[in-house]
Amino acid sequence: MLLGSIVVFQLVFLTLGVLISLLVRRVRSVTPFSMALAFGMYILNAFGGMLGEDKLEIITPFRHFDPNNIINNRIYDPLALISVAAILVSVVGSYWLYARRDIHSVV
Repeated sequence: MLLGSIVVFQLVFLTLGVLISLLVRRVRSVTPFSMALAFGMYILNAFGGMLGEDKLEIITPFRHFDPNNIINNRIYDPLALISVAAILVSVVGSYWLYARRDIHSVV
């Protein structure tokens, strides 16, 4: 169960990255976008921990998969459904944007 949460956690960032790449017209480098997404989510998680705000835990996937809860209770936190929903929305949105995009071929 703990290893399965790593896959879902990584899929959140993968699908959000694909969606962002399809929303932006020209990307010269992907590094600023990926760093902003990862560090931005981590900083929101850190501020949520310092301030004790549960609202920020909903936005970031860092608290969706608590290892202590998974090991002790052998159950995922209900917040994990938010990560799965974000993955599904990102995949559907990415597919829709990709289908509408006019991609020039070499041939």
